[in-house]
Amino acid sequence: MNIFECIAAVAHDFLIFLEYFVGFFVVLLIVIVHLPEGHPARRILNALALRIGAFLWAGTVAIPVEGIPGLDLAYNLVCGVWLTWYVATLVRDVVAILRDRQRQVAAMPRITVTSRSATDAAPPLRNPQIEQRRDKASARLRQ
Repeated sequence: MNIFECIAAVAHDFLIFLEYFVGFFVVLLIVIVHLPEGHPARRILNALALRIGAFLWAGTVAIPVEGIPGLDLAYNLVCGVWLTWYVATLVRDVVAILRDRQRQVAAMPRITVTSRSATDAAPPLRNPQIEQRRDKASARLRQ
């Protein structure tokens, strides 16, 4: 394999990597934008988007570093430890967000619903068009 084939293979792998990550990242950002501001899912997806950006950065830097014999080993070790720590902080942040949400729900006032008796039931909804069709159909059957 000559140098040009090696560069072409690296470029091909890099473009495939970018294609999938950019597509996933765009979908994730669209979902985040459409959620309300204080929503816990938005906070969790925001933290996840930051981690995906870190993985994108790590993958982008890893491709040119792969060809350098000593540096690729050091990069793989350091980047692996750093990404593991960063994902662990994601788990910590998600647990904190969910715990905060549980506190908010517990602090909300309780609404009690009492059952209605049969005499208090709401009257059935009436649709005049359906009643006219039913009356016409029953008149035809009587004839």
